[in-house]
Amino acid sequence: MRAGFGAALCAVALVMGLSAPSATAADATASPRHTPTVQKVDNAVPLADAARDPKSDRAAAAAASHVVNQGSNKCLAVPGGSTAKGTGLVQWPCGTWRDHYWTAEPWSINGAVYYRFVNANSGQCLAVPGGSTKAGTQVIQWPCGTWADHFWGVTTDGKGLHLFNYYSGQCLGVEGGSLADGAKAIQWGCGTWADHYWWF
Repeated sequence: MRAGFGAALCAVALVMGLSAPSATAADATASPRHTPTVQKVDNAVPLADAARDPKSDRAAAAAASHVVNQGSNKCLAVPGGSTAKGTGLVQWPCGTWRDHYWTAEPWSINGAVYYRFVNANSGQCLAVPGGSTKAGTQVIQWPCGTWADHFWGVTTDGKGLHLFNYYSGQCLGVEGGSLADGAKAIQWGCGTWADHYWWF
C-alpha cells in the first residue's frame, strides 16, 4: 500500500508541474507575515483520481489521511492531540487518533498549486512559527490563514515526495533524521535524506 500511494502522488506532482523548492525560495521575497495573492481551488479532484487521470491539470484535494515520513515510517502528529495554537509537531507511530490525520487543501499562488495541510483534530494548519527561514525550526500548528508560511508545495525527484514551504523554500523533515517517537518535525534545506520524503 505504501508504494502505491507514493507512486500515485509522485505522478500527481509531475503531472501538475509543481514548482521546485529552489524556484519557490527565489520567489518568496515577502515578509513572514505577508499574505500572498491566493485563491482556493474549487472543483478539485481527489488525489487518487488525479493520479489515475494523467490529463488532469486540476489541483487535487486529499481526504484526511496520514502524512508518513519515508525514513521512519511514522506519522506527522500533534503531541497529546493538543488543540493549542503554536504546538510543535512531531513524528509518532501511525494510529487512528484524529491528530494523525491531515487534509491537503489546494490553493493557487501566482498560477502554481500549493497546499494548506489542516489537522483533522485541531482544525489548524501546518505552519512555520513567525514565518522563520531558519533551518532546523520546528514546524507547528496554527489557526489557518493566508500567511505565506502556511502554504506548502509538493515536488518529487523520483525517490519520493518533498513538502516544501512556500515562504522559506525549505523541506519538511525530521530533526537529525531520527527514528525516535516524538522526534521534532522541522524545516531544513531540501536534500535526498530519507527523512525529507513523505507519502500520504
